[in-house]
Amino acid sequence: MSTEKQVGGKIEARRRGTGSSDIQFRISGHTQDFSANHLSGSRFYVFMTSIDAELRIEYGKRLSEGPNVLAHGTFGVEFLSPSGNFYDSVTGGSITVTVSGGTFDGELNNVDVAGLNGTVRLSGTYDITI
Repeated sequence: MSTEKQVGGKIEARRRGTGSSDIQFRISGHTQDFSANHLSGSRFYVFMTSIDAELRIEYGKRLSEGPNVLAHGTFGVEFLSPSGNFYDSVTGGSITVTVSGGTFDGELNNVDVAGLNGTVRLSGTYDITI
């Protein structure tokens, strides 16, 4: 089992998985792609990293088999942008995660996350098998 940590321990991952992501993030009117090259997680969270960004989603509960719809206020997000800005206060949007055994298919639906330097909007899909 591996452990990876951001300086300060704010974001960490413990369970490696396989999968992919097709997520876009929008900051200050500019949209960029977030394609994870490392994914890990459990029924409680998912953690993804790309070359220059990190995304952690805390589901707020243990996900059950089948579809799980999470409205803002029930889940947490931590996003470290390529410019080093940190966003961690969810202000809008929802997440749908369908669980089948160890496979998680997620969709971020206009998830707005505020930080000291403004707000990031996350949209798109991911899948991970643990």
